[in-house]
Amino acid sequence: VPPYYTFHDAHGEEIVRPRVEIVPILKDNYAYLVFRRDDTGVAIVDPGEAEPVRLALERVGRRPLEIWLTHRHTDHLGGAAA
Repeated sequence: VPPYYTFHDAHGEEIVRPRVEIVPILKDNYAYLVFRRDDTGVAIVDPGEAEPVRLALERVGRRPLEIWLTHRHTDHLGGAAA
């Protein structure tokens, strides 16, 4: 699976979108892996629980390069220290 998707809009302009992997965490929340275009790793968005994110990283074969936290609630940053 490519780290990003390229397509063209109705006017022929190239559009590039990163691949995003959704990672279920806790009982009712999600973290996200955003793949870099150069295929070197991923950014982890809102890692509220470490273990599911770690398993997802192993499954996709990428290493974390950045952690993006959208706000300061525990369900979004609880796994960031791991």
